[in-house]
Amino acid sequence: MPADTARPSITRESRPPPLGAVGLGLAGALAGAAVWTVISITAKYEVGYVAVLVGFLAGRGVRLGARGTVGKGLRGTAVALAVLGLASARYGIFAWLVAQHESVSPLDSRILPAFAQNLGNLFTPYDLLWVFLAMTAAWRAAVPPQAAPAPAAPPPAH
Repeated sequence: MPADTARPSITRESRPPPLGAVGLGLAGALAGAAVWTVISITAKYEVGYVAVLVGFLAGRGVRLGARGTVGKGLRGTAVALAVLGLASARYGIFAWLVAQHESVSPLDSRILPAFAQNLGNLFTPYDLLWVFLAMTAAWRAAVPPQAAPAPAAPPPAH
């Protein structure tokens, strides 16, 4: 088998990630954040393992949007978007709880400043575990698995 057909075509670039990678990664991160928010509100308990889903969807979105482009920038973008997704989920949960407690809309403009003021109270050292797992999932999902190396040529016959 010729060497050029043994591996998929992958373009390595040092340029910023394509806009499609950022857009689909953001969509994945926000979709994961929405799932986490709904699960937390419904269960009345934060299921930390859903953070892995947020990271995975961010990374997979970046990978799909990159269309074969591979580079460190893609992984970094996926990780950043995963963290943004986690913060979005935490904000969604906070907004829902405040809205229920204060009898206001979750879209009330006063909730965002309250969220910013209470950031220190909303995150614990234990949350670092979920952030790490989400970042790891995003890092791994952002690039395609390595193609298997081409089989070695048999030794020459004597």
